[in-house]
Amino acid sequence: MKQNTEPLYIYKALDIKYKFYDCNPNNTKKYSASACNDCSVRTLCKITGKSWYEVFNDLITTGITLKSMPDSIKVIHKVYASNGLKLLKIKGTVGAFMAKHKTGAYAIMIEHHMFAYIDGVIYDSVDGIPLKDEDIEYLTIAMITRIYSEEK
Repeated sequence: MKQNTEPLYIYKALDIKYKFYDCNPNNTKKYSASACNDCSVRTLCKITGKSWYEVFNDLITTGITLKSMPDSIKVIHKVYASNGLKLLKIKGTVGAFMAKHKTGAYAIMIEHHMFAYIDGVIYDSVDGIPLKDEDIEYLTIAMITRIYSEEK
């Protein structure tokens, strides 16, 4: 039997809705997962309603203050916290989290990527993150690193 070599995508694998979202001013609608590396900027824009320029400036300014790169985890944490977002420590998988949280706004960080998850929909400029069949279990079990939620 021939093995399926077609890529799977996070939102399809987890049966979650997906909507294209890209507030980057250089939006080409043809990004690959690593084309622009501004997923943390886009995610915070979607959750807060701030412009790409405002969020990017916050990251740069905070990076200078902390003497760290704007896309470093400590800078992202600081900027997210300054926007009223808090770190939630959870146990379980990305899929289980999404299944339980169908309302609210969340910034979900998995290995090497971040995306907005709002009211049961993934908002991202990447049409899912392609994975091989055997990677799906790894994704849903081990790749979740941090989840932020709006402070209510």
